Amino acid sequence: MRSRLHQSLARLKNRVISRDLQDIYLFDKHFMGDEFVQLHAKRASQRAQAQINFKLHDSANVLELIDQINPLNEQALRFARHRLDAGDKAVIGYDNGLPVFYGWLMFGEIEMTYGVFLPMPKSMAFGYNLFTASTHRRRGLMTGFYDFVGDDLKSRNIHTLYVGISTRNIASIKAHKKNGFGKTGCFYTIKLLGTCFTWARFVHAKRFYVN
Repeated sequence: MRSRLHQSLARLKNRVISRDLQDIYLFDKHFMGDEFVQLHAKRASQRAQAQINFKLHDSANVLELIDQINPLNEQALRFARHRLDAGDKAVIGYDNGLPVFYGWLMFGEIEMTYGVFLPMPKSMAFGYNLFTASTHRRRGLMTGFYDFVGDDLKSRNIHTLYVGISTRNIASIKAHKKNGFGKTGCFYTIKLLGTCFTWARFVHAKRFYVN
């Protein structure tokens, strides 16, 4: 009874007020020494790519693969379908044919918060929603993913990659820094009674938004 009450109160609170605090990170070897980055990437890639194969997907059947890695609720499924229709692509990592990792790529725009998108130059991409199966964590899959993504983006003449990371996700922040990302901005949002108040401090947008 108490558990159901707490869940109801949490849902009510989220409808009234919630927050989304994201820092924006840019892939840039200059945040770290080139030699260290190359050595780290080589070692991690050897660990990851020895067993993990990455493939790019852009059709709805990729949602079945993602659901095997991390079951999606209805809201997450709706968002994923919407982003596939918008041209986003999902990268799946396979271990002997079994999906164990996924990450998403957005082109031509960047999500600031709660479904609010900012147009971006076509020469840039935005990575989001990375997830590794619990059985495959701490095996260098993130580095393998970014190695694969880097090669794919170069083939598309895309040379800039941003990611958004929650300020509370310390593990992801540390992992991205190890992979050559450096903080370059933020999107901080307070959602009050359905209205989003967002402070964007980013090279492509430095202003206050109300949506």
